[in-house]
Amino acid sequence: MLIVYLLGLEAAIRAYATWVSPRMMVLDDRLGWRHTGPARKTFTNEHGDRFVVVQDRYGLRGAEHPLQRPSGKYRVLILGDSFTEGVHVGEDDVFSARLESMNRQIEALNAGVGGYGTVQEYLYLISEGRKFKPDLALVMFFDNDLTDNCLSYYAGFGSRPYARLMDGEVEIVERLDASDFLRFTIPVPFRSQLSRHSYLYYVLNTYGYQRLFQQRMRSLQQADLKRTMNCEQYRILFWLLKRMNEIMRADNGEFAVVLIPSSEEASSGTSAAQEPIMKFCGETGLKCLSLLDRFARDQRSGSRLYFDRDIHWTGAGHAVAAEEIGDFVSRIMTFSRKSRDSIVTSDLGDATRQLPMRGPCRSGRRSPSAAPSVSCRAKPRHRSAGSPRTSPPE
Repeated sequence: MLIVYLLGLEAAIRAYATWVSPRMMVLDDRLGWRHTGPARKTFTNEHGDRFVVVQDRYGLRGAEHPLQRPSGKYRVLILGDSFTEGVHVGEDDVFSARLESMNRQIEALNAGVGGYGTVQEYLYLISEGRKFKPDLALVMFFDNDLTDNCLSYYAGFGSRPYARLMDGEVEIVERLDASDFLRFTIPVPFRSQLSRHSYLYYVLNTYGYQRLFQQRMRSLQQADLKRTMNCEQYRILFWLLKRMNEIMRADNGEFAVVLIPSSEEASSGTSAAQEPIMKFCGETGLKCLSLLDRFARDQRSGSRLYFDRDIHWTGAGHAVAAEEIGDFVSRIMTFSRKSRDSIVTSDLGDATRQLPMRGPCRSGRRSPSAAPSVSCRAKPRHRSAGSPRTSPPE
């Protein structure tokens, strides 16, 4: 009788998830989790605003984009976590949609997925992102990516691929290991399978077990986060960024990084987490943009760029991000096209050379014709936060 009752609850929850609250993410054997195909769901943010979030058949945020790059468009593939995903604002307000409306030459593919770290973004670029043949791959970095890259799980969702050092070399562990994640699940037989396939188990675990034992869950997470301090976080991040840059260069595309400040960093105008990354960009010539200075300036002027309790951007924050990123992308796009047009052919035959992409560190806005360069250094401070939007399992 109990089994019949539990099966009935499972069926009821699945029906609710199908018709009332459709799932937007599913578990994935390679990436840990990913967006579903075409889906629409109504969200309500901290301000009480209700809006519909749309995903296309490829799991990208927003209106349908073709796999084939449209003629005359500069295609930008944006990789990131919940800041990029942007489910806290409506379709027209998310920064990727604003990029397209600000510059009709730009086609922005928003591949942000809540809870992703740079390891998952790297694997997504290899397995899915390259299929779109982007002109530019843009990675959105938030400081919790440093720890996410070294953790084999996200407590609210499941196991994931991660990076580690083996014999002094960075190694990506793609085989998912649920052992760490299962510490955060109801201890019953077959819980690994239940956590992946049962809606009822997901609801009981997320809204019952983890809340009932939240102090224990928090202690486990804090211990794991402390352990990641010894995983060479920046070395792993820099390896991933260099590999993604090489991949895009091999595909005749560009690669760049945007650094997202937290609300606290914007208030203070400093970021210890961004400092080593800006130094790395300056030393390697990697194209990087820190949003810190602009967000600090606008926040001082009274703009509400972040929600009060939620760590993410408001509509105003997305608008500011779109302005800065749009200017950054336009410079990359303009210089890239000029570089292609100015290839010099020697008199000896087909030998060619292409103009370099590097430039000095500068602050403030630059003319659209200037070569893109790294932004100036962020000032030191530290903070980590962030959480993915969760959905029932498969």
